[in-house]
Amino acid sequence: MYCFINKRAGILYIISIITLLYIYRTVIPFFKYPFVVFYLFFIVYTIIAYKKQLTSGGIAFLRNNILILFLLIIFFYSLYNSSKIYLIVFKNIVDTIIILSFFYVYSIYVRDKTELKRFVNDFYRGIFLFSFIISVYYLLDTFNINKAIESSGIIVDYNFVTIPIFFGLISGIKILPDVKLLRYRVLISLVLLAFCLLIFMLGSRRAMIVLLLFWGLIIVSQLTFIFRNNFLLKRLASQTRILFILFVLLIISLHIFSNYISHEGKDKFLLFLGSKNVYATKKQISDNAARSLSIINHTVKSEDLYEKIWSPVFNANDPSSGWGFEYYKAVYPLTGKNYNFIPSEAIGCLVDSGCFMQMDALKKNSIYSLIKKIQVKEGEKYKASIYCFVSEEYDGGTIRLMLGWDAINKNVVEKNVISSYDIGDKGSWQKLEIEFNCNNGEVPIYISIQKQENKDLSKAKGFVIFAYPQIFDAEIEISDLSLNKVLNVHMNKYYKIINNNKHSLGLPNQYFKANALLSIAQIVTDNNDPARNFLANLIHEDTTYYPYKMDLLIIEKGNRLDDPRLKRWKFTYQIFTKEYNWKQKLFGGGFDHLNWFGYYFYNDKTRIDWPHNPFLSVLLYSGILGLALYLFVFYKALYYYIKYLREYYIFFIFFLVAFFFSFFSGDSPFSPPIMGFLLIFPYFIHSLHKKEEQDKKVIEDCKSEVNNG
Repeated sequence: MYCFINKRAGILYIISIITLLYIYRTVIPFFKYPFVVFYLFFIVYTIIAYKKQLTSGGIAFLRNNILILFLLIIFFYSLYNSSKIYLIVFKNIVDTIIILSFFYVYSIYVRDKTELKRFVNDFYRGIFLFSFIISVYYLLDTFNINKAIESSGIIVDYNFVTIPIFFGLISGIKILPDVKLLRYRVLISLVLLAFCLLIFMLGSRRAMIVLLLFWGLIIVSQLTFIFRNNFLLKRLASQTRILFILFVLLIISLHIFSNYISHEGKDKFLLFLGSKNVYATKKQISDNAARSLSIINHTVKSEDLYEKIWSPVFNANDPSSGWGFEYYKAVYPLTGKNYNFIPSEAIGCLVDSGCFMQMDALKKNSIYSLIKKIQVKEGEKYKASIYCFVSEEYDGGTIRLMLGWDAINKNVVEKNVISSYDIGDKGSWQKLEIEFNCNNGEVPIYISIQKQENKDLSKAKGFVIFAYPQIFDAEIEISDLSLNKVLNVHMNKYYKIINNNKHSLGLPNQYFKANALLSIAQIVTDNNDPARNFLANLIHEDTTYYPYKMDLLIIEKGNRLDDPRLKRWKFTYQIFTKEYNWKQKLFGGGFDHLNWFGYYFYNDKTRIDWPHNPFLSVLLYSGILGLALYLFVFYKALYYYIKYLREYYIFFIFFLVAFFFSFFSGDSPFSPPIMGFLLIFPYFIHSLHKKEEQDKKVIEDCKSEVNNG
C-alpha cells in the first residue's frame, strides 16, 4: 500500500512538471522539447495503464467542461468563417486542446480532495523551481552573460515573462512557513528578492503595478503594532520579515552603488558578474528601469537614469562611454574614403540590421542614441559634429545629427537644426555638423536613423558607422576629445583581439564585432527553432489580404491616454460599429480583423495584430453571442474560485495576476496558455468536490437503507 501511494504521489508530481513545461514554454522556448518527450510518453503510459478509466470518465469530463468545449467550438466556427487560415489561430486551438488534455489526465489520476491537495502542493513547489530557472535565465540575459534569447531568434513578450516570476514569488511565501532552519529561510528570501529585482529590471509597467501592490501589502503587514487584531496581516508579516529586511538592505546597497561607486568600479562590477557587453547591459538596465519607473513618474527618461546610475565619463573616441547605440559593433581602425580627417585613436560605432532587430526597431519610426546633454544659458552659441560612414549597399532611412524635440518645443534653442548624411555620396566619411543659439535650459544632442516608409530597419542592407562626436561653444571646446588612460593602456591588447577574430567572423578586414569594452559580441540570428519551422511548413500562412470596406479611422487626440493599446480598442469599436453587419455583430466576423489591425497599425498587409484584450477579440471573431458565453464562463470561474477560496486562495491570486496581464494583451480566452489553464482549473476543482459530495450522498443513502432494512 505504501509503494502504491508513493507511486501515485510521484505520478502527480510528474504531471505538474509536464504542465509547467508546457505553459512556460513561451517564456523559455527550450521547454517545448522536454515537454514533447514527456507528454507523449506519459499519454502512452496512461492509455495502457488506465484504458478503462479513460473510456468511462470521458462522458463525465465532457459534462464537467461543457462550457469550455462550447468556447472551443466557437473558435473552430470562427476560423471556418474567416477568409483564410491564420497560423496564430490554429496555434491557439492546439494550445487549448492540449490544456484540456491535461485536465482529462488529471481526472484520471486525481480522484479526491486529498489527492488534489497533494497535487496542488506539488504544483507550488514546481512553480517555485521553474520560477528560479526562469529568473536565472533572464538575469543572465539582462546582464548580457548569455544572450540565449536573441540567439534563438524568438521575440519574447517581457510582460508575460514576469507572470511565472510573480507566481514563484507567491509560491515562495506560501512555502516559507514550512521551512524550519533559519539559513534556508534566508536563502529562499534571497531568491524571492532576486525575483523582485528581475521583475523591476525587465521593464514591464504592468508588472511594476503588481510589484508595487505586493510591496505595499508587505510594508503594511510589517506595521503589526497598528494592526494587532488582523490575523492575516500578522501572519504575512512573520512570513516576510526576513524578506523585508533584505529588501531594505538592497535599497541601501543600490543607493551606495549609484551614488558612491566610480564609473570604472561599476564597469568592473559588471565584468565581475560575467557581462560580455558592459555598455549594452548598462543601456538595457537604464531603459527598462525608466520604463518601470514611468508608472510612478511619467517624465523619467532613460538617458537621465543612465547618467544617474552609471556616471559615464564622456570620451569622443570610445562609443562605450555613453554615446553609442545599445547593440553597436565596435570598429577599429577606421578605414574608407576621407577617413584621414578622423583622429587615429577613434573607435567607430557600427550599426546594422542585427543591431536594429535587438533594439526593437520594428515598432519604431527611428532609432537614436544620445551623444550628450548640455546645460546652456541665454545668448550662448554651440556647435556639434560627428563623422559618419554609410556603406554602398545601405538601403535604410535617413541618418541625422539633431537636437532633442523637447529643447525645440520649450524654446531652449531658437530653431530646429538638423544635419543629414548625403546618401548620394555613400561609401565615404562625411562630417555632420549643426550650430544653434540658446536660451536657458537643457539641450540633448542625438544621432538617429529614420525608418523608411513600408520598410523595417531590421531588414535593411548594409551598415552605418558613427565616430568621434564633438561639442563646442563659439570659442572653447567643452568636450574631452583625448583617449582616456584606460583605453590607451589596453589598445594593444584589443588590437590583438581584432586580428585573432576578424576573419572567423566573416567580416571585411576593417570591421570586427565587439562589446562595449571591445570583446566579441553575438549576432542576432534568424529563427532556427525546429518546432516552429516545422509548424510553419506544415501550415503555410496565406498572405492574401482581404480589406475592410468602410472608412475606418481613429481620431488621435495627442494626449497621454491615447496610447497604442487604447488606439487598438478604438479601432475595435470602429470595426464592430461600421464594418460589421447585424449578422456579424451577433455571430462574429471570423479572424479577418487580424490582418486589418496589422495593416492599419503597421502599414503591412501581411502582418497580423489584434485588439490586445480578450473580451474585444472574442467580440470581433464570435460576436455578441460568443462574448456572452465567454463572460458566463469567466463568471463561473470566478464563482468557483471564491467558493473554494479557503483551500485554493493561492490559485485565485494566480488567476487575478494572469488576468491582469492578459487583459491588456490577450487575443483569446485561452491566451497566454497560463491564462487558459487557470480559467479551466476552477471547473476541475468543482468537479472533484461535486463528485465527492455525490459519493458521500450515495454512502449515506446506503447506510440509511441498511438501518431502515
